[in-house]
Amino acid sequence: MRGLVKAFNQKTQSMRRPAASERDLLGWLELVYRNLPAGDFTNEQVYGFEEAFQRHYPDNLNIRAKVRQQLQVLRDMGMIEHMGTGRWRKI
Repeated sequence: MRGLVKAFNQKTQSMRRPAASERDLLGWLELVYRNLPAGDFTNEQVYGFEEAFQRHYPDNLNIRAKVRQQLQVLRDMGMIEHMGTGRWRKI
């Protein structure tokens, strides 16, 4: 039984995960991603939508921090690429 469990775990670790797409995004992720410009962009460009984000989430008092967090999540999902401090690329 242990050998079977070990083989199963090895197999699942070697499998590719499905790529994320726009339809997988909800809430903050969808809002931020929808406002990202095509190609390269900066944090400052995304902060330009701060008022729109505030209208969607009026109780959030830390919009910029939330935007940075969502950019990191989008990076981890493989939907954007981090190019350096405050610089990103939409894939």
